[in-house]
Amino acid sequence: MSEELASEILKELKFMHSKFDEYDKEFKFMHSKFDEYDKEFKFMHSKFDEYGKEFKFMHSKFDEYGKEFKFMHSKFDEYDKEFDNINKKLDDYDIELRNLSKSIAKIEVEHGNKIDTLIDVTSGILERLDSLENKVESIIKIIDNHSDRIWNLESKVGII
Repeated sequence: MSEELASEILKELKFMHSKFDEYDKEFKFMHSKFDEYDKEFKFMHSKFDEYGKEFKFMHSKFDEYGKEFKFMHSKFDEYDKEFDNINKKLDDYDIELRNLSKSIAKIEVEHGNKIDTLIDVTSGILERLDSLENKVESIIKIIDNHSDRIWNLESKVGII
């Protein structure tokens, strides 16, 4: 076997060994994740047991309340007849309320658009104001510079 071939085989074996090391690390990581998941599932099972007890308690309460509801239902049947008459009148008012809701929704949309426009305009004005403030500051610097130069010239000419 040639020296070059042996070197190439050794190189390939080292590469495979490094890959196995990578896989080992990956499997260890996965096992740790599975351990975490097992803990979470155990916690969830304990919660389900806890909730099961709560549901049993609630079912006993519902049984008690069921008897009360039967009595109340008999009373409600009496009142249903009275409410039927009232519901007929409410249906008329409901139609009027829907029409009013549509009008309000339309107003909200129109005003929302106007408010958006006002915000856009205000933003533009503020940007323009910032620009003007920067220009005024620049002009003030120029005037100050000119004032200094005029004072300097006047002092040289003897006006001051």
